[in-house]
Amino acid sequence: MNCLCVVENVIYACFKSSGLMWFDTKLKLWRRLVDSDGKVIFYSFNAEKMAEYEGKLAVFWSQINTDHALMKMDIRCRMIALDRVGEEIRGKIEWSGIMATCSYDITLRHCLVVSAD
Repeated sequence: MNCLCVVENVIYACFKSSGLMWFDTKLKLWRRLVDSDGKVIFYSFNAEKMAEYEGKLAVFWSQINTDHALMKMDIRCRMIALDRVGEEIRGKIEWSGIMATCSYDITLRHCLVVSAD
């Protein structure tokens, strides 16, 4: 398990081998997060941090910059809206992009969400 986050009393986790999942407390098992078509979101994904932001799941990871000569690392984010449909939770990627570009030797250790409200 790479990271955990709680959004609206549901535990979400990212597993390196099985991707983004949520814990079904009724069945007491982990279930994969799917999109509106029932397709798995992030089947195999190496998220480093997750945080709740306005009822959504913010997923962060680092990725080597495509310009290898720069020796830079991109800190990337995907903002996922969550919706309970019956016994499932579905996700919709609302935004995905680079949050910052930094030195290659930086490690993403902590995540803190701040709102202007």
